[in-house]
Formats: sequence, structure tokens, C-alpha cells
Amino acid sequence: MSYLPPEGIPARVEAMTFARLRELDRGESQRGDFLVAALVRSGRGEVALDFRSVLLEPHSIVWIGSGVVHQWVDITHLDGDLVIFPPTAPVAPSARVLTTMPGIGAAWGAVADEWELLDQAMLHLGAEFHKTLEAPTSPPEILGSLLSALILRASPEDQLVAAANTVFQEFRAAVEADLGNRHDVEYYARLLSYSPRTLSRAAYRGTGKSAKSYLAERVVLEAQRLLVHEGCSLKEVSQRLGFGDPSAFSAFFRRETGLTPGSWRNLYV
Repeated sequence: MSYLPPEGIPARVEAMTFARLRELDRGESQRGDFLVAALVRSGRGEVALDFRSVLLEPHSIVWIGSGVVHQWVDITHLDGDLVIFPPTAPVAPSARVLTTMPGIGAAWGAVADEWELLDQAMLHLGAEFHKTLEAPTSPPEILGSLLSALILRASPEDQLVAAANTVFQEFRAAVEADLGNRHDVEYYARLLSYSPRTLSRAAYRGTGKSAKSYLAERVVLEAQRLLVHEGCSLKEVSQRLGFGDPSAFSAFFRRETGLTPGSWRNLYV
């Protein structure tokens, strides 16, 4: 799904409330080329992020990266605000690193002394968004700057650490580019002119996993997205992820998850 911002918003940043989301949402899963950041002020609900159910409570922060399969399971009683934007919308380089990282879906509770600043940042962004609707000639940098501040304020420490890990970011970007062709760490080490050990150290600092484990988990996640959200056949998934034949893909999937691709799909379809 591609994001189309409201007409007259040059910064391509859209702010809305959960009340507005309830009017628009059809209860279906989505996978977009855009990101969503949300703050829950009150109420309790549920969102599914890459097939994981996450309960939402007051002061929850929701981060839905580009490419993440998500579904708003229960937003009936939620009060708060969301911002929707493409990865290139932030103007601060450090914030753009976070938004251009491959899709991450997560929700967590805000640290108590951070909530007021987060809330004020979101409210200011929403006010500027509505001002831009009234006066489309407003400089687009205003929304991009406020979005950057919100992103940097909301991001948990582990994301900030991963974003600062340049070797891991190079590895992650290369994996995204060649995910449908190569699944071996040695290939990426040669491509990036690092040793496999250097990539593994960087991956461990960025994710707590070895480069091999990170790569395998990323392939599994993409397979899960294709099997359920896009309804691809076993043959189609095998071809799109660069496996020689469906049996090779099935063996890999079962080894990593303990389930056959068909059994896993049946859990969600």
C-alpha cells in the first residue's frame, strides 16, 4: 500500500487522532511503504505487528515501520494521536536514519519523565499540520523538523544504538537489497569488504543476534509476510526469496520455526 498524503501538504506528513482512524480503518491487515508513529493517551486496545499481538495501554508508543504487516485489532476505546509519513519526511539526518531502517514494528511504554515532552511534541505537530491545511504555503521544513524531534524523542535506546552502528546499518541495507537472492553471511562480508566476524560483532551490538541469526530471521519474517498478507503460494514464496525449489524453502522454514509453511499460514488465515 502506498501512502497518499492530503492535497496541499508538501512535507507529506499527516497527523490524525485515533477517533479519525476509527472512521477510516476497515479492520484489515496492511503493509505500506510508509511509517506510523502513535501515542496512546488513554484507553486500552490491541494492535498486531507482523502477526504478534500487542496490548496498548495509556502512555503506549506504537512504531510501525515501512513494510511491517499491521492490523488495528481493537482501537474502540483508544484516545491519542498518530502521525503517518514516508521514510524521507524527517529533515534531521539522525531521525532519517531511524525511519529508513528496514521495517520494525514495536510498541512500548513511555518512560514517565519523557511522556510530557512526547505528548507536547505530538500536539505541536498536529497543530502545525492543521495550520498547513489552512495555509498550504507554510514551509515544509516545519512539519519535517517537528517530526524529527518527535521521532528522536520517542525512539528507544536500542534503536538509537542500532542506528549509530554504521557497520550493522550497511549490513542491514545490503540484506534488504539482496534478500531475494542471497542468504549467506559470507556473501555480504565480501560485498561490504568486512570479515564475517566483523559483521557478526556488529549485528550482535545492533540486535543481540549473530549475523547468521539476524539474516535467517529476516528471511523467515519476509516469508511469513508473503504467505499470510500477500497470500503467495509456496512456489511463489520460494521464487521471491531465492530458494532453488519449494522443498528447499520448506526445509529452511521448518528448521527455523518448527512449522511447515502451510501449518504456519493456517494459524492466521
